[in-house]
Amino acid sequence: MARNFKYTEDQIVEFVKKYVKEHIDEKLKFDTLYEALGISRSAAYREPYYTILKNEIAKYNYAPARIAAKVKKMSALSEVIDKCNDNPNLLKKELISMGELLKQQENNHRDYVEEIEKRLEKLKAENESLSDDLRRKNDEFNILLDKYNYYVSGKESMANLKDNSKKTKRTTFEDQFRELFGDA
Repeated sequence: MARNFKYTEDQIVEFVKKYVKEHIDEKLKFDTLYEALGISRSAAYREPYYTILKNEIAKYNYAPARIAAKVKKMSALSEVIDKCNDNPNLLKKELISMGELLKQQENNHRDYVEEIEKRLEKLKAENESLSDDLRRKNDEFNILLDKYNYYVSGKESMANLKDNSKKTKRTTFEDQFRELFGDA
C-alpha cells in the first residue's frame, strides 16, 4: 500500500531554502525542520522525508554554505556608508554589527576546522586499524594457502606412489629388498 505524502522532495528543498534565509543564524536541526514543515515525528522518520531532511541539513550545516548565506545577507560596506551618511551613530552601529558578524563567522570557521580535524584523525585511526586487520587476514590467507598447497601436493605424491606400485612387479621388488623378505 503506497503512502500519500504531504510534500514532494522539491517542495521540501524549497521550504528548507526559505527556512534557512529566515533563520540564518541558527544551525539546522531535524526536530525544528519537521515541526516547521508541520509533519509528525513518526512521518518525519519515514522515507522519503528522513533522507531528504538529513541531506538538506547536512548541506546547510556545512560551514562554508552557512558563511556564504550570512555574507549574502550582510550589506555591502558602501551601501552601509551611503545609508548612514547623515547619521554617524547609525553608521557606528552598523559597522559594529558587521564586525560582530565577521567575528562570529571566524569563530564558526575555527570550530568547523577543529571538527574536520577531529574527523580526519578518527578516520586515520580507523584506516590504520583496517589496514592492520587486512595485513593480518592476508598473512592468515597465505598460511592457509601454503597448507592447502602442501596437502594437495602430498595427495598427488601419494597417488603417484600408488600408480608406481601397481607398475612395479612384485618379484622385482622382492629382489631389491631380499633382507626384508627372508629369502636371503
